[in-house]
Amino acid sequence: MSFDLAVWFEPDSSLIPEAAEEKYARLCEEDFAGLVPSEHVSAFYQALTAKYPELTALAPEDFETCPWNAGLEVSPGHVIMPIAWPRAEEVGSVVRALAREHGLVCFDPQARAVHAAK
Repeated sequence: MSFDLAVWFEPDSSLIPEAAEEKYARLCEEDFAGLVPSEHVSAFYQALTAKYPELTALAPEDFETCPWNAGLEVSPGHVIMPIAWPRAEEVGSVVRALAREHGLVCFDPQARAVHAAK
């Protein structure tokens, strides 16, 4: 089981939790309708994986230090991160800060919380 977070570019900064939850559910089903590709997503992903490399970039002996339960789901418009529960607070803080820095919405589906880009 993982603690998931998702980030994406959202032109409407007043996104309500219900709309974010709906968009997140579509992303989980690989329905990218309405998703806006953004270079900010790529910059976020680069910064995130510089700090916490993807599982595929690690040697097997380093898997235990990785905060990811599985590979990140990435498109030009979003990133979904399956974070191991013991690392949720630490990595969640980094994800929210990077999302803010890169002008992206961060959605926490567990709490149904939207962390606005600005």
